[in-house]
Amino acid sequence: MNKETEDQIAAVMLLRGTPKQQKEVLEHFAITPVIKDTAKQIYESSYQMQLVANKLFKYAIELENQIAAIREKELKEKSEQELFEHLHIDDFIDNNYRKDCYARWIFNHFRLPAVLKMDFDQFMKDHKLFCIYQNEQYRCTGASRMGDVWLTKNFNQETGYQLRVKVTDCSNWSPELNK
Repeated sequence: MNKETEDQIAAVMLLRGTPKQQKEVLEHFAITPVIKDTAKQIYESSYQMQLVANKLFKYAIELENQIAAIREKELKEKSEQELFEHLHIDDFIDNNYRKDCYARWIFNHFRLPAVLKMDFDQFMKDHKLFCIYQNEQYRCTGASRMGDVWLTKNFNQETGYQLRVKVTDCSNWSPELNK
């Protein structure tokens, strides 16, 4: 082992060794300016590396938190989008405040029990509901307990349907036929 290597080992032992090891180093080696300088350099570089490591650690935690927040936001948006895509007619009626009021009122009638619904049939004959589905106009004739709405191209049809679709696939709800 050469003198430089011995000095470096002594410097490391002075810095990192146990008190017993430090005492042995002091007794065994004559502490020279080289050993002191080497110990100082190791200490300073170790301190700098520790600062860098701390910064990297904080940055890694910050990145993890940002990634977690982004994932949470994406999951929430996805959940809201899926919820909207699979929206049950009852949720459309109950949670669509101040939007599509006429459609919600008609849907509410469609969802009444049959016996109660028959009590209003004469009054409801004057209230029709139209919408746009896949860029075509349809008449809405009902809404099922399964959550879908019933559509027909026959604008005079009162009951029955040609299509059963998700309420969210329709737009431009209106009491009148758009021309």
